[in-house]
Amino acid sequence: MKSTHISQALLLRKVLLPNDDGILECFTAEFGRVSIFCSKLARSKQKIAEIDFFRLLEIEMIEGRSHYKLRSVRTRHCFSQFQADYDLMERGFAWLELIRSKTPEQKSDPMLFQNLIGVFGHVDRQNFEAFENFLRFKTLQGPNSIPRFDQIQDDVYFCPQNFVFSREQFSNSLYIKNLCRQILELLRRSDYRDFSQKIEKLPASEQREVSQVIDEIEKWH
Repeated sequence: MKSTHISQALLLRKVLLPNDDGILECFTAEFGRVSIFCSKLARSKQKIAEIDFFRLLEIEMIEGRSHYKLRSVRTRHCFSQFQADYDLMERGFAWLELIRSKTPEQKSDPMLFQNLIGVFGHVDRQNFEAFENFLRFKTLQGPNSIPRFDQIQDDVYFCPQNFVFSREQFSNSLYIKNLCRQILELLRRSDYRDFSQKIEKLPASEQREVSQVIDEIEKWH
C-alpha cells in the first residue's frame, strides 16, 4: 500500500509538461526538498489557483517507488508583500532559486523550514538586506558547517576555507570588524523570531560587509 503524507511546503519551481502534467519542486517541513508529480496540472483550475509562489502551502502527496505524486493542495498563508512590490518579488524569486540550489534533496530540516517561512513572512523592502543575509546564512548552516564567531571578541582575521580566527593576518584570511563579527554570531545562533526582534537595532551600514563574508564562505562550502 502506498503511503500518503501531508506536509507544509514552500514552492520553489513549477514546470509544466507538454501533456498538461507538471513537476513541482518544493521545500517541505518534513521531507526537505522534494519533486512532486502533478497529473493534469494545467487542466485543474483548483490546483492552478492554489499552487503559486510566495505562499505557505499544505500538500498531500502519495509516495511512490521513485517519486511523490500530488493528491491535494491548499494555501495556508500568502506572503502578500511580494505580490505588492515588483522589486521585492524579483529578489524573492532569487531566494527561491538559492534555496533550491543549496538544500539537498529529501533531507529533512524542520528548523531551516521554520526559519525560511519566518523570513518570507517578515521581510519588507526596508529590512530586505538583513533578512537576505539571515536566509543565506541559514542555508549554509548545518552540523559543524559554520563556526562560532565569538571565539575571539575583537576585530579578527578569519579564513572562510577552514574557519580559523586570528588577531594576526594570515594566508587567505579576511579582516572582519568587531561589529560585523557580532552580527555574524547573531545570525549563527538566532532563529527568525530572535532575529526579527533585533533587526531594527542592526546598522544597515554593516550589512554589505556581512554579505561579503557570507560570499566568501559560499565559495568554499
